[in-house]
Amino acid sequence: PQGAPIPGPGPHLAGSSLSPPPARPGAADAAAGRLAAPKMDPSTQVATAVGAGVAGALVAAAAGRVAAVQTALKRGVRGEGAEADDSDSSDAPAFGIPHGDWQGRGKLDAATMALVALSEGLIGIAAPRLAMAAIAAALPGGTKTVAYGSAHSRQCMSVFEPSGRRRSAPAPTECAFSACVFVHGGAWCWGERFYFASLGQNLADELGCTAYLPSYRSYPHGDARMMAADVVSACRAAAKRAGPGLLLVGHSSGASVSAAAVATMAKDSTASQAAAPSEPRIVRKFVWLSGVADIGEHFAFEASRTLTLPWGQQVRGVEAISPMAPATGGPKRWHLASPETILRRLSRQEVAAMPPMVVVHGTSDETVPFSSSGRLARSAAQLGLLSAFIAVDKGTHMDTILPMMDSAFDRPIGTTSLGPSLRALLFEVLAMPVRNTARL
Repeated sequence: PQGAPIPGPGPHLAGSSLSPPPARPGAADAAAGRLAAPKMDPSTQVATAVGAGVAGALVAAAAGRVAAVQTALKRGVRGEGAEADDSDSSDAPAFGIPHGDWQGRGKLDAATMALVALSEGLIGIAAPRLAMAAIAAALPGGTKTVAYGSAHSRQCMSVFEPSGRRRSAPAPTECAFSACVFVHGGAWCWGERFYFASLGQNLADELGCTAYLPSYRSYPHGDARMMAADVVSACRAAAKRAGPGLLLVGHSSGASVSAAAVATMAKDSTASQAAAPSEPRIVRKFVWLSGVADIGEHFAFEASRTLTLPWGQQVRGVEAISPMAPATGGPKRWHLASPETILRRLSRQEVAAMPPMVVVHGTSDETVPFSSSGRLARSAAQLGLLSAFIAVDKGTHMDTILPMMDSAFDRPIGTTSLGPSLRALLFEVLAMPVRNTARL
């Protein structure tokens, strides 16, 4: 109900009880302390070998992006084409990279660059099937690509059509949305759309509609406002092709950028209401997956967080690795990129033009704390925009997306009306028509 308090994680929320996996052959040996080596079929061996090779390519690509961020931080420049003016922050530094004590922690040394690049490249070994799908999508002609803008080469999106493959979760016979647009995350800087090629195809198959995966001007190519503007352009391009009534899904920083985008579309719709009062909404439903609601609060969380390296060493200063601070404009402008503040600043007419929201977050998320989505859900509920708040018990930051990318990351969950596994639950949350989400 509007204005109702948002409950904390617990078994009363759908999908909040994760059951232990069923016993597997060899469980007795494991219980006795003897873990049998996993057996790999030939196809898996080949996939792992290819994935190991792919890791090198991903490391090289990630290192190039880290180097670009390092150069931008050292020069103290704004993102490419970033605007520097804003009415309520005239005393703020130039948008993108303000100078101050906080910026001193934003310099990336060689060790940090190697760590970030390696962590991104290891997907080739940890998830070879995903890595192979990503490389196949990145090759020329790997996926159908359409442009939604001409200002930058990143203003394009991959297009995935349903293949007719069997759905893994109950779903309506007809898709409730004209198309799906998925916005990936990556701390406002990392990540590429082709990393999520397997998700794009799975979304098309599970939802029964075309799925669009846009790239956008992530830092240092652009700032948070430009990223949101790109998502708006991508949604308008998708709606022009498929019709209004999109399902918009964002993960991590992609959720934060998407929230700003739907608010922008609501403002634009309100401004043009006199000209087209019956114009349908471009976005019919917005699903937020593990996003950041308040930039300043998250910066403080990153600054206090301890990162454990693979060899056991613990280091501080996660905020120095994350490009979030410069990408969102620095302390005096963080509120302008914070979804919670953006929602609270909407007028009554703009709120009425917003799509219903479904918020999903893992309770054991160490990258973006569960409380972040709790704050956003509370603000959305107070405005009458919240359709559902799904707490995934013991879920990590990637548990809200990886099961949809590859069934190898799926796991059973407790009794729920939405399916027997986390993958089934997530797809059903996405597929469910807005009018039925109250039962979540």
